[in-house]
Amino acid sequence: MIETNTGRGALGADRSPSAGVHLGPYQIVQELAQGPWPEGVMSRYLGLHAEAQTSHVLYRLALAGDKSERRRVVSAFDALSHLSHPHVLRIERFTLEGDCAAWAVTPYTGAQSGLLTLPDHLGAKGGRMGLAEAERATRHVLEAMACAHERGIVHGPIDRERLLVDRFGSIRVELYGLDRMLDGLGSANAEVIRDEVRGAVELAYRLITGIDADEPMIPAVRLAKKLDRRVADWLEAGLDPAGGYSSAAEALGALAETMPKPVVGPVRQVLDRFRGRVPVRDEA
Repeated sequence: MIETNTGRGALGADRSPSAGVHLGPYQIVQELAQGPWPEGVMSRYLGLHAEAQTSHVLYRLALAGDKSERRRVVSAFDALSHLSHPHVLRIERFTLEGDCAAWAVTPYTGAQSGLLTLPDHLGAKGGRMGLAEAERATRHVLEAMACAHERGIVHGPIDRERLLVDRFGSIRVELYGLDRMLDGLGSANAEVIRDEVRGAVELAYRLITGIDADEPMIPAVRLAKKLDRRVADWLEAGLDPAGGYSSAAEALGALAETMPKPVVGPVRQVLDRFRGRVPVRDEA
């Protein structure tokens, strides 16, 4: 159940929580790295649910005490609590801490060393990824976008520090669309969506080539010598200043066309027929 008051089930009212402090059912273990938000605006804490023994991230958003701001925060947190997708970090619970702050709880995707962002992961790999891993990461981001856009939630170009890598190598977008909702921007026009999707293509270019897609842009095939021409064409189309993909769904569809189709050998064909996956042709 989601609580939006400071009564039963509230996370607490300590303005500077430290390790060991209990906020509702959660015990703060430690403060996490600042993340992409300005200091003093958003703080992150690793919390342990005492009964379930599960780890969570507790976000504390500082408020100015304005009623309209509180309404926007509650509305934004509520919208994100209903945005359920494998590659979106969903808000599990939220509450207000009087007039001074709001708290939100999400699953914890990190390890003992803390949260792992995509830039952290990329740095550990020497600055670039293999094609299969880069395609997978890009697809995760585009799938998150497509799901959110269907529900009228738009983020704009996603800060790469907001892309968290979980213990299974899956991407989760952190607090997708929150900033726009807090600014009261709400829905977006086609150009904003196009810019957001272009940001995902720029991410793919960075993962594959090891450099950002700045102007004048170097063709990806010159930086990744073994790059499939179809992937290079997908990048070029998505980065075209006069074009690009109009939606995440369009970019995903085009990306799927770049991937090699699996070759099914004769043994697999026999097994698939046996399992009923492939209809057996009538022989004349």
